[in-house]
Amino acid sequence: MDVPSAKFLVEQLKVPFIKVGSSDHSNTPLLQYLAAETDTPLIVSTGMADLYQIKSTYDLLRRLRKGSTAKFGLLQCTSAYPTQPEDVNLAVIDSYRDLFPDAVIGYSGEYAREAGTVRGRQKRNQSRACHRPMTLFVACSFFHAGHEIGYVPTLG
Repeated sequence: MDVPSAKFLVEQLKVPFIKVGSSDHSNTPLLQYLAAETDTPLIVSTGMADLYQIKSTYDLLRRLRKGSTAKFGLLQCTSAYPTQPEDVNLAVIDSYRDLFPDAVIGYSGEYAREAGTVRGRQKRNQSRACHRPMTLFVACSFFHAGHEIGYVPTLG
């Protein structure tokens, strides 16, 4: 996402929060705008990032949001589509809770069958956010393999 798109979402559409995708977790101009110039809560996916990159993002958001009541969150994400059960690695949520105490910690993922485990972690207050993408039209699922939830529209 670029800054003009983020401004449109915040200023024109007045969205209640912004989810920053894994590909933008190190997009410094975007994060600076969202964290320093808005009070919009932020959720940042951490797929494809190593711990150093995640810590840099956390430190930037924490510094820019200091004194603000606006929250930000970090979502554990495995960027493999479709994600296999052995690659989900929900234990990272526990590590994030310890390493990033000022962030809301959660999960972003494609693998449908881990949802119960994420819900169990939410009940134990280990995960407080869950992002679940889905394909609304099965006919369009070739755009993003791995969405196991779908809808086939009927016409007429």
